Amino acid sequence: MTKRAFAISCMMAVVLLTGTALAQKPAFEFQGIRVGMSVEELKGMFPNAICEERDNGFAACSHIKDDESYNFSFSNGKLTRVNAWFGKDRYQQVREQFVAKYGKANKPDYATKNAEVLVWMRKGDSMMVLEQVAQTAPDKSTLLIADDSGTTVAKSK
Repeated sequence: MTKRAFAISCMMAVVLLTGTALAQKPAFEFQGIRVGMSVEELKGMFPNAICEERDNGFAACSHIKDDESYNFSFSNGKLTRVNAWFGKDRYQQVREQFVAKYGKANKPDYATKNAEVLVWMRKGDSMMVLEQVAQTAPDKSTLLIADDSGTTVAKSK
């Protein structure tokens, strides 16, 4: 093998390994809820969820249980956005789980003695935001998981 062929082979290997490493990052998920799941999968997890499906490929579901509430948005049959509210007493546990699974947040957007907003982002339109104190509900923590890369904008009639 020539030096040039060897160098090209090494560069290809680096590109493939880098792509594999990027592809192996775990998808954002919370308690088994993950972007990309279908309405049917969600209903399997939350049989009492209230869902409204539209003709244009969009759907919305909501679920409330104890101190947790969820809103789910679907595009083309796949979950693209999760908004979750849970008791602020669970914030530290959820934060530690996310840091262990996804690494440190890309940037702490806002932090004070009483509030913290952490953001994890991926290439494309995928992000996760964890907020310690919601301004409208000080006893709750909030979570947003969104991946708008596959979202199709509905055309108005």
